Amino acid sequence: ELTGKIKHVGAGIALKHEGKFRLCHLTMACLFLGTDDHSNAYCVVGTKMEMKDGIEYHLFDEAIGRMSPEFMSEVKEMLHQDMVERLIVVSNDEDLRSRIKKELGVRVMFEDEKRRNNASVIMREWFSRNKPGSDKALLRLWGGCKEAVKSNYPPVRDCMVRLLDFYDKRSRKKAARPAGIGGRAGYG
Repeated sequence: ELTGKIKHVGAGIALKHEGKFRLCHLTMACLFLGTDDHSNAYCVVGTKMEMKDGIEYHLFDEAIGRMSPEFMSEVKEMLHQDMVERLIVVSNDEDLRSRIKKELGVRVMFEDEKRRNNASVIMREWFSRNKPGSDKALLRLWGGCKEAVKSNYPPVRDCMVRLLDFYDKRSRKKAARPAGIGGRAGYG
């Protein structure tokens, strides 16, 4: 699905968007491992793309299936092909968490499963966001993300929300200057 639309560059990946390849920053994924209520595991990959008129967020790749060694090897291949920098793993099972961390070989952040009734409201809010001073959407879903486009399966919405929440928190963070460094530090 991404053949010809993704290019590996020195700093990560570039995605073909609006006719040319654009460098991506902070390519991440969120992986739901499945529960008794929702038996399918799901993984979605997203990235932050800087455009002339501001930042856009793109969800461009996904995998869904029963939790199995075959599914995990498919996810591992996808994560490495998409050059994912970090993975959010949604699971309460400590043994499964450590096994997944070893298997996938990417930096992992763990989050507990918790029931959210507002994921569809949060997604609706994200879809209504536009770039400042423009009517262009801030969030783009690529055609290869069929489950994300439909968003019928609750873990799909949850994974998308967790990924977008991370980007939101990250964009609000201010770069702090270390306490010991004053205005004249260095060559004053």
